[in-house]
Amino acid sequence: MTACPTCHQRLVETNNSDLEVISIFKLMAEAGLGVSDTGFKTVTVHDSCTDRSGAIGKCVRKLLAGLNVKEMAHSGTDTICCGSGGIVSAVDPDICEARAAARMREVSETGADVCVTYCMACAHRLNAQSKGNSVRHILELVFNEPVDHEAFNEKNYNMWTDETGEENSDLLMQSEVLDLQPSS
Repeated sequence: MTACPTCHQRLVETNNSDLEVISIFKLMAEAGLGVSDTGFKTVTVHDSCTDRSGAIGKCVRKLLAGLNVKEMAHSGTDTICCGSGGIVSAVDPDICEARAAARMREVSETGADVCVTYCMACAHRLNAQSKGNSVRHILELVFNEPVDHEAFNEKNYNMWTDETGEENSDLLMQSEVLDLQPSS
């Protein structure tokens, strides 16, 4: 079971067994879960680049069936990148910002109160661009539990700094999975 569209795509592509790969959003939609009372009059959906087939996006829209959903100019198979794809933020932050700004313009053009996405990287990237927490991950709405992106940034940064960072670095260096020990 996956909750990330990129992980889902990768597992489907590399699955050489009889193992079934299924999205949590599909299971939730099939179980009849949904979002109905969010306080938002209108929502729009940002589709993940890795879900250009639209399979997961259809399930997310089913979860949002109780709300007024306005589609952006680019959605589904024509979706555009939020700026996080291909770690472009690390390679060219200006392109990352431009992509996120373009996407947020499309969100604004719909007149929606909030943009819903089902990729946490997209939610985080677009939320940083929105300057107003007008982007939510679908699970924030399903469970009525908003993500504090400022706290997320701090935890992410601290993962490799201070005492926690030293401990994580030591664990990584000792890992048998990542043979990073210097050879003698």
